[in-house]
Amino acid sequence: MDLGEPVLTAAQMEALPPEWCAADAPAADCDTRHEGLTCELAIEVPPGHLLHGVPVRLAAHDLIYDDALFAHVAEPSRFTWVHLTWAGHEEATGFPTIDCDGTWQDFLAHVGAIDQALHQVARAEADGRRVPLGPSGTPSRPVVVRSSGTAHERA
Repeated sequence: MDLGEPVLTAAQMEALPPEWCAADAPAADCDTRHEGLTCELAIEVPPGHLLHGVPVRLAAHDLIYDDALFAHVAEPSRFTWVHLTWAGHEEATGFPTIDCDGTWQDFLAHVGAIDQALHQVARAEADGRRVPLGPSGTPSRPVVVRSSGTAHERA
């Protein structure tokens, strides 16, 4: 990956979910310092983590949550979706967590799986099969989403 070229193609930027901001074309409502996300990743990643010592570039980040999508410099078709903790220091083993590690299509498939799961949760809440979200926006039970787009096996 040439460090001077955009991380995402025009087609990938077009396919990016609306709540995500492309690093190379920031959304008008984005107030995030994009270079800060890459710096925080470098600070948080401990030895043994999938991304420890791996050169990556920020491709995009979620405007709502602390999630960032990084492209691997040596493998430009590989993307890793990371949930940063913003602890400001190296994390314990297993953090920051990885939601998806694979191709662009794997990322989109995982986003789709999350959307589908949240839709099912909303239906279950509407018909009384699940306790609705609490006042803080957290569900009564965690929602775990697994998709075939997660090539990374967690220890």
